[in-house]
Amino acid sequence: MRLSKTGSTLLGMLSLVLIMLGSPASAQFTMDDAKAIAAYPLTMEKMEKKYEATVEIARLAGSDADFARQIDSGAGQTTLDGQIKAFNALPKAVSIVQAHGLSVRDYSLITMAINTAMLPQVPEALRSAKSKQVEDPVRAAVSPEHVQFVQMHREEIRKWMTAISAARKEGQRSRK
Repeated sequence: MRLSKTGSTLLGMLSLVLIMLGSPASAQFTMDDAKAIAAYPLTMEKMEKKYEATVEIARLAGSDADFARQIDSGAGQTTLDGQIKAFNALPKAVSIVQAHGLSVRDYSLITMAINTAMLPQVPEALRSAKSKQVEDPVRAAVSPEHVQFVQMHREEIRKWMTAISAARKEGQRSRK
């Protein structure tokens, strides 16, 4: 199967976002986490705040190698509480998220809700064996409302992912 340039770019940008807070696609979060994610109400306002904060975090990660390493070290957290704890250990990231009017918990839930809602759109061949299991918490976290929200706002999400990638590159250029 050959991916179009847009498709491969989108997958690359999605990877960056998933790496920044850990990948729900490979996460081992609990059914309680899945229920919290599925029940979390997504709104355009929350999504915009989340992506504005993520752009700023990506820019900082690009320009500050120590900060980037700290983010990468927290990416292995697999539960919602683990991700929140890892994120709270990054005072600069916490400040950015709070400056955009979100708590770390909200930021994490929004990220996980959007990312898990994208899973039904990922080609079956790219999904992990775990994500294909019926009782997998990752699949349980995918609410129909979140999938509909992501589908309705696909273009906005694509633009934000492009902005995140550009911000990280911009940060890297400023480091040189």
